[in-house]
Amino acid sequence: MEIMETKKRIFICDDDERLRNHHQLILQEKYDISLATNGDELLNCLSNDNKYDLVLLDNNMPGTTGLEVLKRIKSNYPRINVIMVSGDNIRNESLRSGASDFLEKPTSIKDIQEKVRLVLWDMEKRQTIRDLFNDLMDYLTVLGYVTAEAKDNVILQDLNALSKEDLIKIIKENSHLSDKSEAYLIKIEKILTSIHLFLHDLKIDQIDVGALIGKNPRTA
Repeated sequence: MEIMETKKRIFICDDDERLRNHHQLILQEKYDISLATNGDELLNCLSNDNKYDLVLLDNNMPGTTGLEVLKRIKSNYPRINVIMVSGDNIRNESLRSGASDFLEKPTSIKDIQEKVRLVLWDMEKRQTIRDLFNDLMDYLTVLGYVTAEAKDNVILQDLNALSKEDLIKIIKENSHLSDKSEAYLIKIEKILTSIHLFLHDLKIDQIDVGALIGKNPRTA
């Protein structure tokens, strides 16, 4: 039986009907598209269903501005990526406020498709890293490196400061399950190698766990 891949969900928010329809036409073959005519409508929709991967967001709209909507989205739904699409000179402010990227109007079909593809690719890589860190913390808990209650805090702090080699050394020194340690260490080293490869793909030089998975990855 063939398994159908779930389409990524994108919300397009722009008060210009022509641009809304144009962006929808460009993206609807590959993605599940929803439309909003202004920021207030978008926020209302997200309050009922926030399982979206990406928002294409205009700035200059009636009511709440796109920048204010961006800040609310990142505050309330931090996992939703936002690409600001605007002719206003707000690129730097948009990125500081949490936008994943910025598109300057007028946009080309190629620019929209490529920006959306790259942002969603980045999102998937980061999700893989979050999953790997969850597996890593499970192994470290079994090895006795940290308690189940403390792992979400202690491990995040340690991984921010330690190299892979340093972490493996500490685990070996602190593990109290010597009969199982070697097998778990092999799995841990493979996970850490995979994490570093993904970080390299994302052009991240150091493991900034807090930025990647938040304070508590189990509830992220």
